[in-house]
Parts: sequence; structure tokens; C-alpha cells
Amino acid sequence: TEWLIKLNSSINNCYRPRKSTSTSGCSQVEMNRFNPPLVRQAQHKFTKHSTFKDAVYNGAWMKGKLHGFGEMKWPDGRRYIGKFKNGLQHGNGKYIVPKSDSEEIYEGCWKEGKMNGLGSVMYPNGDRYQGYFKDGQKFGHGVLRQGKHMSSVASVYIGEWMADKRNGYGVLDDVLRGEKYMGMWQDDQKHGGGIVVTLDGMYFEGNFVQGKLSGFGLMLTDDDSCYEGEFSGITQLNGKGTLRLPNGDSLEGHFTGSWNVGIKVNATFHKNLPPETVKKADLTYGIHSKTYGTLSVPADRKWEDIFSHCKAMLGYTGEGKPDPAKAWQAVAVMISSGKKSLSDQDYNCSLSKIRLMSCTLDELEKIPPYSEGKMTVEYYHKIASYLSKAFDTKFHPIGKLIDGLVEVFRAAYIGIGAHPRLLLHAVQEIKSYVKKVYRVIRILFPDLPSSSKPVRIYSCNRVPPAEDSELISEQDFMVGDNPDESEVVTPARLLHPLLLPKIYPPLFDLYALYNDKEDEKYWERVWKLNRQGDMALMAYLGIDQKFWLIEDKIFQGNRQKLSEIRDQCYAVAVDMLQQISTAFSPCEKLAVIQRTFLEITKVYPVLVSTTA
Repeated sequence: TEWLIKLNSSINNCYRPRKSTSTSGCSQVEMNRFNPPLVRQAQHKFTKHSTFKDAVYNGAWMKGKLHGFGEMKWPDGRRYIGKFKNGLQHGNGKYIVPKSDSEEIYEGCWKEGKMNGLGSVMYPNGDRYQGYFKDGQKFGHGVLRQGKHMSSVASVYIGEWMADKRNGYGVLDDVLRGEKYMGMWQDDQKHGGGIVVTLDGMYFEGNFVQGKLSGFGLMLTDDDSCYEGEFSGITQLNGKGTLRLPNGDSLEGHFTGSWNVGIKVNATFHKNLPPETVKKADLTYGIHSKTYGTLSVPADRKWEDIFSHCKAMLGYTGEGKPDPAKAWQAVAVMISSGKKSLSDQDYNCSLSKIRLMSCTLDELEKIPPYSEGKMTVEYYHKIASYLSKAFDTKFHPIGKLIDGLVEVFRAAYIGIGAHPRLLLHAVQEIKSYVKKVYRVIRILFPDLPSSSKPVRIYSCNRVPPAEDSELISEQDFMVGDNPDESEVVTPARLLHPLLLPKIYPPLFDLYALYNDKEDEKYWERVWKLNRQGDMALMAYLGIDQKFWLIEDKIFQGNRQKLSEIRDQCYAVAVDMLQQISTAFSPCEKLAVIQRTFLEITKVYPVLVSTTA
């Protein structure tokens, strides 16, 4: 724009009226004074401005006000480089504040002279905040990384903020102390329901007051000891409680002291039932406690700000009925902005990936039908196809939402958070994701069923039965019509194939840790059985001999001993079943099992034809 401003200035100079001289030799002032251009590039030093006093500005102006791109420099070394509007910082910009030996850098979105929206702060000591701001303060969802430990940061907080302080639900990963806190915050302190897990396998759940576990709570140890009672801090037992030992015995009374040092006990000893009489299936994830999972933050109260930010991007404040047309306009603007940023030479990504992302954005730019008034099988598959692309790009509001959820899930359940006691909370959190993401998607596609229960939809070529109701029973779900004519859909069926692959690794680790002992026994049996030949294995499994398929090997002139035949019978079905590890959602895993049985049953017609 600078060359255009200079060109306009040159043209104006050519048309400017020249001074005329009277006969007396006195110059006369121009009769037609030329007005300065509305838009120009100029430098100015402020002397009385409340915010910019003694600062020097060099940049774009409009109607006598700072407007456009420019740079502001203060005498004390402060600098702002970015966009202005109506005389104030407005738009993307960087604010640099010099410190004694370094700089404090604020970068992000500005509004009316203050940071508002998404931004970041780099502190002189290396700490970094990335998240949302409001009126220049941390507000909403954000991540704060502090300190250094070995090759990583010493602590990471990810969660909600208010007025520059941690407030709401958040997760603090304290690497130096070997602890992870997952719970509520108030005034920058742990306050409310929460969970603490440690590297040595301890699990605490209860109410925190000003950073301290206080009152009734729950403690689980790595050897399956369980204490329910009063606390005055982590590992600090102080008051009435019940301690259940791994062998089933329990102590009920008064406890005082630190679990790690020693406890004074005044209690009654109870000889309980033998452990083998209590079935693991009758317990909540194998925990001998009725309070397990009830003292922490409910899954639906977690990460509310992430969903609020996404709804705000779609133009929905949460009040009243959402406007799909307005939401799609917001999607179009965000995708257009994403395409523009991809063309930026500073975008840090490989050329092939940029091309792939550009093609995806081109497809997402085409707004699909979103208000047909009726949900059909074909319409449902179009929505699923669109969402599969939207989930994979951060330039779409839904994709940005999913990126945020994946980030917080990984922050909560990897590292110290890879704790078997957290499996219940992870599963509940995923169920909450599905429910709340589905609600956001219905802002864009209001024709999707509003119920979370199974709903049967029909092809556009088929008229639904008159007596057919929207909701179906479990029996109808298992035995339905022709799949080409109708389908049973749920929020989970729509979202599991899209969401679970992104969070599968930490979720799989939690299941593996929880089932560690059972897995060890399972793989030991598999290893022993795998040493057997096909005939010995089928005999052990009790398969009828007419299904062994060993005769095929004899007729083929195979001189190998029958006992030595390996990996020959039902090889196709075995290969099919091995694909279950590549399936992420429950429906996909069940589909693999179904295809495996279909491969097995294919041999029955062959056997009938050969014996006939």
C-alpha cells in the first residue's frame, strides 16, 4: 500500500494550485486549499496522548487517526508492531516490553487497545502462555508452561482462566514433584473437587480448600489399599476413616499422621470376606469404594470454555435457538482466512501438506445441504463425509474444537496421568465429548436426530412405515431392515470413527495398565497355544473334526505330518481377525468380528459340496 500512497501524493502535488504574486510583489495564499488525503503514511510523535505519550508512530493513517499497519515506539523501549483501528491497537499485533536482561512479548489479537481473543505471552524467564485473553488479561481456556526440567518444562497447566488467574477446571502436571492435579481452581489455587495422582501409584480424590486436600476424601495405593476418611493434606490422614487392606481386612476408627512416614491408629479391626469371593465385575473398575469417582469434577463440567469458544466462533452465545445460516457464514469466513494463511510464505509446513490442506479447504468451502427438513441415509452419509474432512483441519471451527479436545485429553492422561485409576474418568470424559460435540454439530446440521438414543433412518427411495416411531428398541437395533434401505444411527456411531482414532493411544495405554495382570495371563496362554499345530489347536478348542479342513492337505499330496501343519486352516479368517487392532471404535471392532465369522462360515458350503 505504501507505493499507492506515494503515487496518490505525487498526483495531488501536480494538481495543487500554485501561489500567485500580486503586482505589488506580495504573495497571495492559495484560493483553494488542498485537503490532506483520507489515507496516508506518516510519522508522528505524541506529546499529550494518555496512552501514547512521548511515543513515535510510523505507519498508516485514516481521517487523522491511526488506522492500518504501523509501528509504535516508546522512549523506554516498548514497541508495538501490528494493526491499528480508530487510533487504537486493533487486529493482529506484537507488543514487546524490555526487561532487565530480556523481553516480554505479547502476540495475538487486539481489540480497542487491549489483547482480546487468542494470543500468547513469552516471559523473560522462558515461561510461555498460549490461550485466550479478555481486556488484556488471561481469560478462558489457556496453557501455561513454566520452568525447565531436563529437556522439558517443569510444570504445565492447561485449563480455565479468569482475570489473569487460574479459575475453573484445569489440569496441572508438576514434573518436579511427580504429581498431576485434575480439578477445580479458584483465585489461582486448587479449590473444589479434584484428583491427584503421583508417580509412585498413589491416587487421591476429594475436596481441596486453598490448595490443600481437606475434609472427607479417598486414597488408593499401588498395592490396592483403600482409605476413606478425613484428610488435612496429600497423604495426611487426620480424623475418622476406614482403611481397607489388600487382603480384605479393614480398620475403622481414628487416623493421624502421614501415610509415607507413620500413622497413629485408634480403630476397630474387621475380618472381611476372602478376596476371591468378591467379583471384580461387581466393583466400579475393581475399586472397593462407593465414593470412587463421586468426589471429583463431573465429566460434563470439564473443558466448558473450549466448547464456549467454538460456539462463539459459530455465532451462538448459548441463549435461544442457534441460527444455522449465521453459523455457516462464520465457517465460510474462517475457511477463507485459513486459505489465505496457507498462501503465506511464513506458514511452517511442507509443500505437499499445504497442497493437501488446500484441497481439503476447497471441499469444505462448499456449503453442503444443512436444512433439508428430513434425515435420510444418503443425507446422513454426506454429513459424515463432510465431518471427516472438518475434523482434520484447524481452519474449521469443528476441527479447531477437536484439536483442543485432543490436546487436553493427552495433557490429562499421558505421563503421570497414565494411571490405571484414571480409566473411569477418561471413559466418562470421552462420553461427554461425544455428547457435547454432537450438540455443536447440530448447530450446523439441525436435521440430525436430537435424541442420544438409537434412531432408525431410511433411504430417500423408501417410505418409512406408518407405525414406525423415531426411537427404536434394543431388539430393533440388533435385527433391522435391509441395510441398503435403513440404518440405525446414534451420536456415538457418527462421532466414534472420527474422534477415537485421535485419542486412541492414551486411552489404549490406560486400558493396558488397568488390565495389566489379566493381559499377562492372556499372552502367556496365547504363547503356549501358538506353539501347537493346527490340528492340536482345533482339538483343544473343541472344533468338530468335520470342520478341520485337514483332508484338503491329504488330497493335495502334502507329505507333511498332520501334527506339523501350521497356519493353514482358516488362514483368511485369522488374517481378518488380526485387523481388529487397526479398528478404533466399538462398531468397527464388531464389524471385524462379523467379517471374521463370515469367512469362517464360507467353508460350510464347501464342505457340503465335497461330501455330497
